Amino acid sequence: MKMHAKCNVIVVAVLAVMLGGSVTAASARPASDASPQAKSMLKPGAVPGAEAVAQALQDALQQGDRTRALELLAPEARISEGGETQNVKEYAAHHLGADIAFLKSARVTLISRASMQMDGTAHVASESRIDATSKGKPLELRSHEKMELKQVGGEWKIVSIVWTSQRFSE
Repeated sequence: MKMHAKCNVIVVAVLAVMLGGSVTAASARPASDASPQAKSMLKPGAVPGAEAVAQALQDALQQGDRTRALELLAPEARISEGGETQNVKEYAAHHLGADIAFLKSARVTLISRASMQMDGTAHVASESRIDATSKGKPLELRSHEKMELKQVGGEWKIVSIVWTSQRFSE
């Protein structure tokens, strides 16, 4: 499968899981790539080590552990949030402190997390509810996190994070 087709498959799968559905490899791939052996692409617990790293980053940010948060990122990682993409050095110098300050006082409730392994990488999609206070007023957000990870020296490292959020509505 060509690289752009793989990206489209990942986007379709991530969106389907976040919307509460499921996608199989056979249904997400172009017909020419489907096979009888195709398995679900994103599912809870599919790549436990990668999912543990996603949780470890969340924990580090909430606990204010800047060192641990940065250790989980590969040197070439890209972090996208609020319409801006930063490399690790830029993130450490600019946005990491704000993320820690916000999340230290927030309550984060995981709604769902699913993963898949593909071509030596792992993809993890998480959805959370974040309850916080902003300017003295309650703030309820639905947060979506999409990560790509790779193994480095036997450990999963984050190479890409995309964070988006919107007001939570029930």
